[in-house]
Amino acid sequence: MLDAESLSRAIAGSTYVVHTASPFYFPANEDDVVKPAVEGTIAVLKACSASNVKRLVITSSCAAVVCMAAEDKPDLETGFYDESCWSNPDRKEGLGGYVKSKTLAERAAWDYQKSLPEDQRFEIVTVNPCFVMGPTLVEGSSTSSDYV
Repeated sequence: MLDAESLSRAIAGSTYVVHTASPFYFPANEDDVVKPAVEGTIAVLKACSASNVKRLVITSSCAAVVCMAAEDKPDLETGFYDESCWSNPDRKEGLGGYVKSKTLAERAAWDYQKSLPEDQRFEIVTVNPCFVMGPTLVEGSSTSSDYV
């Protein structure tokens, strides 16, 4: 995810891109998941811009939106969760590295899109699943498969 050149080569000539990769584990040093998640997402976005991609679908996580600071949560009697709701990396309750990585990576995607001139923007869609499970593409242990 941190090799921007390889991502550019992989995306070159694409019309649509699905970005599903992000570290999913709980290291002692949160930068071990935050840095590749954020920088990898930005590298994918830049490669999409360079290749005139029409739509990028990003597999984010419910983690990016459900860990709001208590004072920021909507009153469910009168409101609801919407696109303005984000997990808060600075909340006093704390926030783990994985949750922070998903929050900052998704926010970076939307900020990147906003930074582009209107005529250079491409569609971004985020999917925020709570858990993804299925056959793995590689053998061995992983955080998701270890849950089973």
